[in-house]
Amino acid sequence: MASRPSIAGSLFEEILKHEGFASVPERLRAMIDSDPPTFETEHLDFKGGCHLDPNATGPLPDEKIKSIWSEALAGFATTGGGVFVWGLDARPDKITKIDKVVGLNLVPNVHKLHSTLQKLIHEATDPPVPGVLIESFRDSAESEAGFIVCYIPESDYKPHRTEIGGKKWVMRVGESFKDISPPVLRSLFFPQRRSYLRVICTPPASSTYNPANEGSRMQFEFQIANDGPATAVELVAYIRGPKDMVVSAPGHWRPNETSFGWQISCPFSIHPGVQQHFGYAVVKFPLVENKGLMIHPLTDVAFDFRLYANDQMPQKSRLAFTVDQLQNQQTAMALPTPLELERFG
Repeated sequence: MASRPSIAGSLFEEILKHEGFASVPERLRAMIDSDPPTFETEHLDFKGGCHLDPNATGPLPDEKIKSIWSEALAGFATTGGGVFVWGLDARPDKITKIDKVVGLNLVPNVHKLHSTLQKLIHEATDPPVPGVLIESFRDSAESEAGFIVCYIPESDYKPHRTEIGGKKWVMRVGESFKDISPPVLRSLFFPQRRSYLRVICTPPASSTYNPANEGSRMQFEFQIANDGPATAVELVAYIRGPKDMVVSAPGHWRPNETSFGWQISCPFSIHPGVQQHFGYAVVKFPLVENKGLMIHPLTDVAFDFRLYANDQMPQKSRLAFTVDQLQNQQTAMALPTPLELERFG
């Protein structure tokens, strides 16, 4: 797997570890009509192994498989990487219109499709995508049918063009693969080196009682690590979090509250391989009544980041803690993805 962290890599590992489930097939089956729903995302896609049309039963034809695989390889590798799961049926949600997992559509013969996908890696795109991992799982010991889980890393040799089903330049946008527009394609071909900035935070050991607001508070300390091949210069970070959050910064970092959230400006460069403290956020947990008693319970906490640096693609990331993670002081890491050209919603 790729040496640097990625959302796609974390998804792939999470599925293979199948924590809380007896097997990977059981973990995948749990995605069907799950609560909350399992949606397709910019890093996750699902495809059935058989025809959905009752007038065209049986496994997908080879040409269809080749075309689907070629597009998935090119699109995920050109954007931020992704996990492609064969064996689950995803349909548009009535409310969000985004595809979600609604049923089984097993691959008839996982070993055969595994072999096909593996052989196609070297001819499905130009240039071929390095670092692809494919794992197959029979749904039961009595059948060859099952699931195939594929990890497609973001490529250092992008953009990649599909070579099967039409020579196209595609990228992953939301839950779909889209044709790349000429301006974006030009930027991808232009030689560039980028920083890869991830945010890291470990919750404090305990919350502090704050009589001023009759509740408690917790101070989170953020670190930023540059895992990319380029130096981040003139870094500016925007942070959004819980209501009434207050942000401060160490040393010469400059915090400022704006309409978009808290802004922190970095006065120095962050070189490849360097990890720096860059901010603190104080989150309040107010008193609530429970069976006649006033308590200040912990709640889930999430922070959204927007990261900008000179001559770098803007990045976004989200760092979230559950109550259990707060209580157990589990470290959370926010991995970057490309930032759409839009304001905070």
